[in-house]
Formats: sequence, structure tokens, C-alpha cells
Amino acid sequence: MEVLQGVTVLTMTERQATAEAVAFDENGILAVGRSDHVLAQAGPSARVRTLEGHAVVPGFVDAHHHFSTAVLFQGTVNCRPGAVFSIGDIQRRFRRAAEDIPPGSWVVGYGYDQSRLAEKRYPTRQDLDAACGDRPAVLVHYSFHELVASTRALELARIGRSTPDPVGGRIERSAFGLGLPTGRLVETAQGPVERLAWEALLASLGDNLLDSIARYERSLFACGITLVNDPTVSPDIELLFQRARAAGKLHMPVVMMPVGDTGYLCPPWDRLEGRPTGEGSHDLSIGPLKVFFDGGETCAVCLSPQQAIGTLGRAVAMSWTQRTLTPLGNLRRTPFRMGADLRLHAGARYHADDNAASALVERAVERGFAVAIHAIGNSAVAQAAEALGRVRGYHRDIPPPRIEHAILLEKDQPLRLAQAGLSVVTQPWFLSLFSPSLVPPLHGLRVLPLRTLMDRGVHVAGSSDAPVGQVAPLEAIRMAVSREISGGVFVEPDEAIDAYRALAMYTREGARVSGCLHRVGTIEPKKRADLVILSHDPRAPKTLGDVRVVETVLNGRTVYPD
Repeated sequence: MEVLQGVTVLTMTERQATAEAVAFDENGILAVGRSDHVLAQAGPSARVRTLEGHAVVPGFVDAHHHFSTAVLFQGTVNCRPGAVFSIGDIQRRFRRAAEDIPPGSWVVGYGYDQSRLAEKRYPTRQDLDAACGDRPAVLVHYSFHELVASTRALELARIGRSTPDPVGGRIERSAFGLGLPTGRLVETAQGPVERLAWEALLASLGDNLLDSIARYERSLFACGITLVNDPTVSPDIELLFQRARAAGKLHMPVVMMPVGDTGYLCPPWDRLEGRPTGEGSHDLSIGPLKVFFDGGETCAVCLSPQQAIGTLGRAVAMSWTQRTLTPLGNLRRTPFRMGADLRLHAGARYHADDNAASALVERAVERGFAVAIHAIGNSAVAQAAEALGRVRGYHRDIPPPRIEHAILLEKDQPLRLAQAGLSVVTQPWFLSLFSPSLVPPLHGLRVLPLRTLMDRGVHVAGSSDAPVGQVAPLEAIRMAVSREISGGVFVEPDEAIDAYRALAMYTREGARVSGCLHRVGTIEPKKRADLVILSHDPRAPKTLGDVRVVETVLNGRTVYPD
């Protein structure tokens, strides 16, 4: 038995209670409250530590973290901004990687952002061919919502001149190449290549993957994370997690959110025949079925004519005041089209028909799945709310229906989400992608309206979307509180929330959407002892940026520092 005293214990319960001490062991939390009470409960044999000035919070829950993807891509070619600055840099890295592997093996890289390359364009299959010859090669975008494939990779995936665009995806074709693919595959179109590349990675890494899982897990413990939801778990990855758990390489509890076997972005009809939500162990359970309703950078948004005029006006004003055409250029690259509803639409909506979207959700619920819908833009969020609203009457012991991201919302949408009983899992770090100096605000749409969502009664959980976003929960909490993305630059500061609410996103609310609130997420007797010791109380706004993780406890055992 161990007792922490002299600390500020933030229990993260709904009543926002604090305490002076907590007693726990591997069987769970024994007592929380005044020091004398806790010491009496723990008994004379307890190990007592006095940590003056420190704070204790529940272990952080990352409710949308691509754990398996991050592990799988650790050894691939790093093409993130800062590592590469041009397509030539990418080619040099691919060329070196190709020299170190057997002939015919796949060369895989990820992380490029075309807007931050010197050429300001997307790489092509010819660029990869020049670096890798006739090897299959694939370069994954930082968003993981598109990729570039070499000529050989396209051939292996049977993608050519006559291959039609799939629903929710696009095979980019050369304007002067008689319909030949350029190598860029957007959204669901990447599925065939993605599947082959992932299989090749799994095969090439073998048992080394288990050690990679253990290393990655330690990096998460150092951030205070004690539970993750992996939102893209294919059948192969599910088996990998089971192997890692059996081998003693995975101690972090993982909620596995299943996707289909034809590509994680594709409608997971095939996965409906597998194990439903809630099956598995406490430490490795099946979570909500993951379904995509829109894209990444091509998220589905729609604007009324008045909103469109307001957006254009803002772009013109920004270009004038900043003496640059960048805002207008960014707006021009967003291809709006007029819909039958007389609204302007942009982005990729995976299900053009609302009935088709609802059919998948309804069938999943019938099969015993909770559902998590990827929806970034207001158009996709509206469609997701409609689909989930049709099944809102079901009552079972599974997590609540959830919308992943919900970044661009109209002012009345938070109330609609609350009335439909939906939870939102979002990522405060993504505010950094919405610099007001570069991106003209879409008139009438709010960016990550955390305060409004919570004030309307929506349960909002926090996450990283790693490796797309930054992992550290404390940094995300700071951004949710300040809304500051750089020195003196803020994104809709009126949507800022206080530190306690932000902490709740990564503790109580994360556990709630994971279906684990009865075990973790708050510091209460009989719950599992997942705790984070912080250097000081994070509720003080002036020092929030200086808070650091001192120690992480998983199930009563210190896992960081190890």
C-alpha cells in the first residue's frame, strides 16, 4: 500500500472535489481525502510519500491515438516538415532507404506536407520512380488521408488508366497523360495500395514490432498517458496487439476501434461479422466501430450564399491588410461547387446519400457495435448527427455514440449534438493548423468551439490523433485554455475553457467515451490506480505552460520513470 500526501489531488469527479492524499496499490484506490483519514485507512505498514507542491490527477486518456500506426511507421522514411524541404530531399531519402533493403521490397515513407515543400506541389509517381527504380514505393501524407504511389506500387494494386474513382476517393490523373494516374491517391482511393504496403511493413518488421510497441508505450507513459483508443485497428493489427500483450510487451490498456480489411478509410462492412464492442479483456477490448464520413484536408464543409460572400470578403480584407495574396490563394484552392440545396459544398463526403450513410450505422448497431464517426466539417457533422440520431434509442452496455474531430461547426450544431446525446472526441492541437494570418475564416463556422460544445451539454473528450498531431496531453490542455497558437496569435479566444474542464477532457471524459469510466478517469475508491503526479497544480493559468509529468502510475505500479 502506498500513500501520497502533501499534494493537491484533483479527483476530476463531476463535483470537482479536491483532496490532500490518496492511498492505492495494485488492487486499486483504497482511500482519497484528508491526510489523517487516508493514513488511517492505509494502515501503519503503508509506504508514505510527502510531495509538497505537487498535484495528482487521474492517468491521461488519449481517446483517439493511432498507436499501431505510429509503431508501424517508426522505421519508415521520415519526410515530415523539418526533415525534408523539397521533393529532391524526399528522393534522396527514398534512394538511401532503397539501397538498404532487398530487391523488390517496399519503400515506405510518410509525413510530407506539399504546402511546405519548396516546389509547392504534390510529389508524383515519376518522382518516386526516379528515386526507387522499379521498386514498389509509397509516400504517405502527414494526414494519412492520401498518399503517392510509385508506378510499380500502382501496378501491384491494379490501379491504372481505366480504374474508376471509388466512392469517397479520387485517383488523380495527368491532364496530358491520357488519363494515366499521377500516383496521388486521395481518401478511399488509397485503400488497395495502403493494404499492400501495410502488409509488407508487418512482414518485414516481424517480431521487432513487439519491441517497437514496448518502446512506444514507454514514450506515452512519459507523457502521463495510461489508456489509449486506437481508432484504426484492422484484423491484422488486432492480432498484433494480442501477440504483444501475450509476450509482455504491451501493458497500456488499449481500446481497439475496428476498421475493415480493405483499407481503413473504406466502409467497414466486412468487419460487422467480427467481435462487437465490449468483447475482449479490460486491458484489450473491442471499442466502437470506426466509420469515415469525410476526409482530412478535404473535409466536407458547406456554406450558404451569404456565408460564401462573407468568407470572400474576409479573404479580400486579409490580403489587403497583409499585403499578400496568400489568403485569397488559399481560398481559391478550395474547390466549392453548388449543391441541389443551393449551398456551396467543398471537400470529400464519403456518403453522398444520407440513407446509405445511415444504413451502415444502423447495421452496425444491430450487430452490437457502438459507432464512432470521423466528421471534421459542418456538412459531415450534420450527416453524422442524422445517422446517429436514427439509432439514439438503443440502450446497451456500450460506450456512447461519438463524433471524431467535429472541428468546423455552425453555431447551432453544438446544441443539436447535445440533444442527440452524442459525444465529441477532438484535438486542441489542431488549432495550430488554423493560423488566422494564412487561412481565411469560413464565415459562420466556428473552429473547435470547445466552450460552446460544453456549455450546450456535449461530453467532449480530448485526444492527439497521433502521429498526425502532437502526443503530449499537457500541451493540448494548454492550447485549449489559451487558444494561443504562437506568440500573440489566437484562434477564437472566446472558445477557451478553464484548466479543470481541459483536464476533464483527458481524464473523466476520455474514460467515458472509452466505456471505461467505471474503472478509470477519476480518483475514487475502488477504481484502478492510474495516476499522474504533476510538478504543480495545473489550474493556475500563469504556470500551466511549466507543468510537467513527474511520475506515471499504471494499475498501482510506477511505469515512468521506469
